[in-house]
Amino acid sequence: MKINTKKFTRNIIVCLIAFYIVSLILNYAPGFKRNKFEGVTNLIINDKNLTEELEQKIYVDNNNIYLSKEDIKKFFDKNIYYDEENNVLITTSNTKTASIVIGENKMKVNGVEQELKAKAFRTEETIYVPISDLSLIYNISINYANETNIVVIDRLNSGLIKAEVEEDAVIKFKPRKISKKVGKVQKGEKISCYYTTSKGWRLIRKEDGTLGYVKANILGQEYIVRQDFNDEIKTSEITTSLKNGSTLSLYNNNRETTKIVIKTLFNLESNGTIKIDENEITSDYKIWATVSNEGLEKQTNELIANYQTRTQLIDTLVNYISKYRIYGLNIDFRNVSMGANFNRFVIELAPRLRELGITTNIVLNDSFNESEFVGIVDYLIIEKEI
Repeated sequence: MKINTKKFTRNIIVCLIAFYIVSLILNYAPGFKRNKFEGVTNLIINDKNLTEELEQKIYVDNNNIYLSKEDIKKFFDKNIYYDEENNVLITTSNTKTASIVIGENKMKVNGVEQELKAKAFRTEETIYVPISDLSLIYNISINYANETNIVVIDRLNSGLIKAEVEEDAVIKFKPRKISKKVGKVQKGEKISCYYTTSKGWRLIRKEDGTLGYVKANILGQEYIVRQDFNDEIKTSEITTSLKNGSTLSLYNNNRETTKIVIKTLFNLESNGTIKIDENEITSDYKIWATVSNEGLEKQTNELIANYQTRTQLIDTLVNYISKYRIYGLNIDFRNVSMGANFNRFVIELAPRLRELGITTNIVLNDSFNESEFVGIVDYLIIEKEI
């Protein structure tokens, strides 16, 4: 049988071209992405792969996991701050204020010194923080899967469901059959599971951090590990008089009235300490005390501008307030020359008060932009004429 070489060659070329086109489609169509993260440490937070959003690469050293200051700002603490003069990184959450000395195995959390397993360090580009030591600060759990080179972080205020795999299956990159395979699950395996699509695919995450989709009908024995908990700070506005002894009514979630007496109990002294009028603490009502810098504006600006004196002032306030069982603290500072310094004072004070169940309240005046305190303090107080 004689072979038509020209026709044969043409058919081979057509097949090769078709194969190339199909390969392009499979690699670039939705669900078929090239593995751009291969060879780098991936970051999974809850049900999202955020590797592509990282500002700097992740370091993993002896099971210590390091994130850059920029990435901590992006994912966990938008108010993280580096004090260059004291070589200290200050980070906060709803109930924690932590200061980390760069290059040392120590940090302070709400005024209490703690040992770190690893040191924060500087590179030419940024500061790296051992986030594996900060799980209590940000209310997260952190795990590193060596076999997949994936760092898995769970926000513990987010709900989580576990399930058991009832039959072997492949994990897809996207919720569709033609999507590429990113892994597999085996019968009896325990996995974390998230939402279900309209076509019956379920987003899951394996213990090794592999994230993708399987058909929902292969999962069984689901159980809730934790419920969603919204811990977002909701800042409310109050219009009232700060006249000593004025009464304020608030409502809790059950619409029960709480009576609060506003009293000017605290004043700053020129050396940065606080003095208190103990004779004023006689009311049966819950007391919101006011700390005022009246007549000491210059000294106040100097105190809050420096990290060390600002921290001493915060420590003194927290000690007094916890001692006298104050319900809330009104910060009534006037003529603040540097708003950024005052913002740092409030950002670092509010979590420590919130851990004690004490509200932080800002008395608004011309020195402040109220939008800067939304999500930081509990109440913005607008004074009314009396």
